[in-house]
Amino acid sequence: MELPSTTRFKQCTKCGCTKPATLEFFTANRGIKGGLERRCRAFHRAMQRAYRKNNREKLRKQERRYREENSEAIAEYRRRYREENREKLAEKDRRYREKNREARLEYERRYREENNEAIRTAKRRWYRENREAAQAYKRRYHEENRASVLERVRRWRENNPGRQQVHNRNRKALIRAAEGTPTFEDIGALFDTQTGGVSTATCRLYLASTARYTSTT
Repeated sequence: MELPSTTRFKQCTKCGCTKPATLEFFTANRGIKGGLERRCRAFHRAMQRAYRKNNREKLRKQERRYREENSEAIAEYRRRYREENREKLAEKDRRYREKNREARLEYERRYREENNEAIRTAKRRWYRENREAAQAYKRRYHEENRASVLERVRRWRENNPGRQQVHNRNRKALIRAAEGTPTFEDIGALFDTQTGGVSTATCRLYLASTARYTSTT
């Protein structure tokens, strides 16, 4: 880029490079003649990188101590920032997920495999503590996504004919051996107890078919 003939130049006192005397290359300092630092920005950044590299553990301790001493102020700042930049953060998160989709899916898959029991325990505990909200969400999801749920059930039955038949035989055998005539609500409550409340819309469809069966036996 060709600079105007009136552009002043300044030499960095550290690296010796001569650069235009502007804020692009030198930071401001009103206490110095000319209003610009003696060191150029490039040298200053290089010094910062070298210092962080050579004092990594010291800086970590300082940051940890600062976070501990100012935890409430930091939490409040982050909360306020999220509220004021909700759309910006959502767009940033969306771009990140698109750019790293495969890596994110692999990480989630590996995390589920390594923490399967902990995840199941957390789900069961959450369901016990939020039973009504969870049931309301499942009902709403099933109503709003009925077509897709039915399609998933249909595909699963096609891909797992043997498992479906075994499931049906076992379910009917249990019902016939049970005392009395269970209602749909009775079976649903029993199912939630057996699964810890972690039932899906697909399971609810099975319960619906169970209720129809019991009404004819």
